Amino acid sequence: KDKNKDKNKDKNKDKTDKSNNNNKRPVRIKSLTPDKGSTIQSQQTFSAKIKTPSNSQVRTVQFQLTDPSGDESNWLNVPRAKGGNGDTFSITVDGFQKYRGTRWTYRMKAADTNGNSVESNSISFQVDGVGDSASDFGGGGTDNDAVDKAPPAPSSSYSDSRPIPQSTVQDSDWPYDGPIQSATGRILFEFTGTSTFVCTGTVVDDGSRTNGRSVIVTAAHCAYSDVMKEFAKLAVFIPDQVSTRGEKSDFDCGNDRYGCWYLSFAVVERGWVENSFPANVQYDYAYYVVTDSPSTHSKGYSSGLTSTLDKD
Repeated sequence: KDKNKDKNKDKNKDKTDKSNNNNKRPVRIKSLTPDKGSTIQSQQTFSAKIKTPSNSQVRTVQFQLTDPSGDESNWLNVPRAKGGNGDTFSITVDGFQKYRGTRWTYRMKAADTNGNSVESNSISFQVDGVGDSASDFGGGGTDNDAVDKAPPAPSSSYSDSRPIPQSTVQDSDWPYDGPIQSATGRILFEFTGTSTFVCTGTVVDDGSRTNGRSVIVTAAHCAYSDVMKEFAKLAVFIPDQVSTRGEKSDFDCGNDRYGCWYLSFAVVERGWVENSFPANVQYDYAYYVVTDSPSTHSKGYSSGLTSTLDKD
């Protein structure tokens, strides 16, 4: 009996050890597609299988492209592949026909709910065909292509006798207050099933302060996901984020100087919606609109605030 008990203890110990080892195993990226050295056409789906420990789940999967000039794209969020077994994530990129014969690289990274993360090596591939186009992501093709550009921002009527020192800074707050600081802020937004993303937005003058709305200019990817093909489900603008009394950007409007505004809708260029990265980069601009109403405005810690963003 004692021998049987010892054997059972050993078996249970082995099972426990295996379970602990599985829980400690880091998140892994497997079965990356396309393979190294592959030749792709004008459109390509990039995918990978993400494996996590048994006690965690995939939190984020992201993708990055590097063009023939060495310029890197932003990290793009990769959704779960439809019709898969749940551990496959994929993103489709089109517009490569403008870069025939060039060599690119891509990589992916993933993180799980336990805080583990991993990043793949860079994988090279070539675009099918012969050509000499090697412009960067912002080029959108040859110089002969018609490119729609965002309208210029209106000039400010603000004047100040104080000279502003001319210097180069990095990762610094704007130290001179005024309309530049109050009109620039953070946009917190979410898509279906995603975590909260952060972008920058700026209030612009649309020529009227009596039309019942305020306009914030930002990037299109901050309003419409060209991967998920949907507008943000929730979007909040926080002007003068630098003056927050909180530790970071959050949905607590009371700790911000001007509070925050719940954005009513967004307007993006049709070219951003109908194309995918990198073919739509030239259209990466958008306008958020918020109606001037108490229902869309949550006041901050400054006194005398109105429900009209332009006036505040």
